Amino acid sequence: MFDKFFEKYPVYQLQERPSFELVASYTARLPDELLSFWQNYGFGSFMNGYLNVVNPGEYKSLLKQVYASKYADAIVMFTTGLSDLIIWENGYVIALNFRTGKREVIDWGFRFFFVDICESEAYESSLNTKNYLSAVQNLGKLSFGESFGCVPSLGYHDIRKADQLIKVQFIDYLLSRTKIFSKIK
Repeated sequence: MFDKFFEKYPVYQLQERPSFELVASYTARLPDELLSFWQNYGFGSFMNGYLNVVNPGEYKSLLKQVYASKYADAIVMFTTGLSDLIIWENGYVIALNFRTGKREVIDWGFRFFFVDICESEAYESSLNTKNYLSAVQNLGKLSFGESFGCVPSLGYHDIRKADQLIKVQFIDYLLSRTKIFSKIK
């Protein structure tokens, strides 16, 4: 199921393996394909550290503080190296882009996510990776739990150039932005 994914992204850096109980607690709440990925490959990063498969429990409180969801079932699946969240909500894969203050539907359903991320230019656009590789080149690779952010926060559209970025702790950075800017709706 993940062959194409690992052909395109052969470097997957494992951070942690989820317990059986953790995986079971998300059964019927998250797509089976993601749970299968967790069981086989754990939480970690790929795309040169840009996309991180994360433990949603560690981001539950953050999500409530930064996102005004219409649904009670929103769950964080991924974080990005440019301080965005990819969530599962009401059967959709949604990007919460904190650089623009917008919510964007990436896909309905999740069945082909790992295939689509390898083949579709639309995914690259939706994931908004612009300036990430330049930031890695300038500042070095990110550790798990880090991202690139702009400090002081200049508002939405604040990352125009890679040289405006610094390494930040992902959760702390988003919490500080929410104190200045409103939640994404």
